[in-house]
Amino acid sequence: PLHKITHCLLSICPNSASYRWVCDLGQLILTKWHNWLSMENLTCLAELKLYVHEEHICDDAVKKRLKHKHADIIEEKLVGGMHHLVVVKSQQQ
Repeated sequence: PLHKITHCLLSICPNSASYRWVCDLGQLILTKWHNWLSMENLTCLAELKLYVHEEHICDDAVKKRLKHKHADIIEEKLVGGMHHLVVVKSQQQ
């Protein structure tokens, strides 16, 4: 089951929702089933959680660069509790 979770998570692009899901899943595993897991599996879970967290931070950095570079046409909006970059007007040359 851990391999399936890892495969699913690494095949998607992390965002806020996937990061929260991993954290929630990690908390559930660590609190409910921690006695059943070996130290190696716990280490793998921690590394996976760190990887998703790093991707999430990188995604935020990309958003900031895009917003800075295209400040005249890109605006950040809060939609459904998540921040999204949207084009507010078309760029004319």
